[in-house]
Amino acid sequence: MRADLEDVAVAGVFRDGREIAPRSGTIGLPRGHVDAGEELYIVESPRPKLNIRAGDILVVKRVRRLASGRLVLARLGKRVYLGYWWTRQKRRALLDENMRPIVEDDDLRVLGVVTLSIRQRYGERGD
Repeated sequence: MRADLEDVAVAGVFRDGREIAPRSGTIGLPRGHVDAGEELYIVESPRPKLNIRAGDILVVKRVRRLASGRLVLARLGKRVYLGYWWTRQKRRALLDENMRPIVEDDDLRVLGVVTLSIRQRYGERGD
């Protein structure tokens, strides 16, 4: 592997509105693109209006507190969605790019904030 790349473990495959699919292996990314505690998800379900394509890599950071308006992966039961977090007056919702609710539920939980979307797929390595 090139000296300027580091192997980063893949946490899973994101499929909008479905359970995260398990995925083992690593991806060689430029050093410094992923911090400790961040996770990688490979996108299977494209979201063109968010400029996210199938095959993109989402770098996701778990957070304890979160302001509305951040792009997140959120979970309701086993289903995971990508959208903008919104909370007001104890309501929890995930909004699409047009600010329409994708899902709204008291049990909606944020998996993490999308800190980076990587278009080019660097050397993916399997099991």
